[in-house]
Amino acid sequence: PMTELLLVRHGVPRSGAMDPPLSEEGLDQARRVARLLEDENLTGIVSSDLQRARQTAGIIAERPSGVTSDDPQDQLLLAFGRRPDWPA
Repeated sequence: PMTELLLVRHGVPRSGAMDPPLSEEGLDQARRVARLLEDENLTGIVSSDLQRARQTAGIIAERPSGVTSDDPQDQLLLAFGRRPDWPA
């Protein structure tokens, strides 16, 4: 089977900070993408460690029948599993 890669850019962040969270518009964008992906069979989600990217990935991961994590920073672990050289 062929692997498909779906790229989603983070939602619009708030302004004024070096690593800003999503703005209300950005949160809405992430929710809309999550709804668009409801019927997709995602097997993993990968995110950078930027707050806006983690928030976007976390919202997508919470969709019905989606990949889930209690902590958005765990998205890399969902996709690939823990590597022995990663800190616990």
